[in-house]
Amino acid sequence: MAFRGHDESSTSLNRRNFLEMIDWYKDKNEIVRKAFSRGAMNCKMTSPNIQKDIARCCADVIMGDIKDRNFSILIDESRDISVKEQMAVMLRYVDVKGKVVERLLTLHHVVDTTSEALKKRYKYSSCYGANRFGESTIEILTCFSCLDPKNNFSRFDIDSLVRGAQIYDADFSTSDFAQIRQQLQTYILQVRRHAAFSTCTDIASLASKMVETEKHKVFRLVYRLIELALILPVSTASVERAFSAMKIIKTNLRNKMADEWFNHLVVCYIEREIFKELDDSTILRRFQGMKTRKLNLPRSLPS
Repeated sequence: MAFRGHDESSTSLNRRNFLEMIDWYKDKNEIVRKAFSRGAMNCKMTSPNIQKDIARCCADVIMGDIKDRNFSILIDESRDISVKEQMAVMLRYVDVKGKVVERLLTLHHVVDTTSEALKKRYKYSSCYGANRFGESTIEILTCFSCLDPKNNFSRFDIDSLVRGAQIYDADFSTSDFAQIRQQLQTYILQVRRHAAFSTCTDIASLASKMVETEKHKVFRLVYRLIELALILPVSTASVERAFSAMKIIKTNLRNKMADEWFNHLVVCYIEREIFKELDDSTILRRFQGMKTRKLNLPRSLPS
């Protein structure tokens, strides 16, 4: 829903969603009413720039758990309601619990959507996922299939997995290559004897079980191979979700929205499950630290 209204004066009967919501909330909550009156004309949080800062803070916090993890990138493009080519960039990575996550990184307006133009704009070594292997794509999929835990790891093959690590040579050091074969040998002996791994049905459940049993710390090189297998881009479903959200947020009545504002709103909308769980104090600290404010905000918002 649109935040801003055509007429936001005190005499207007419809100042649109944000200001009308503020007035409604002030009537229901005395703490908010007093805080709003103390702000006078200087700090009411109704400025378009303030709203954009808050949306940016929320989007930044949502993206905060990626940190320095390995990831692949899914890219697609579509036109929005104002006939702008919007490129959706999704990251696929494995989180701290061993779960595969696909998250919107950005929705970016581009003029040229050819592959060469995208390469100039995104300079990540793993930017093109499986496609960066060219003719080796089938080989890497075959190598990683050896991690399948079904039938007591019947497809496990050390030579194939070492070859997989060699294809991803930038992710393994010389020291890693000296250890990986022995680590794979010890790993397979342990997981075949460990009752907890007998319930694993695929590589995704294997990753979760590795974290749950803390085997990802003992067999860090094996777990890195599992991560690399899981971040291979296999579909564009998540990218299509971004385009669906794009059509909901940017409509005929809101077709002049700035690109950065648009992007932050789409991130918050798509990741709304995470957005609902965000801690208020984290957002407030980030908001307060962006620039000098006329008023320091409280550590938490009133309920």
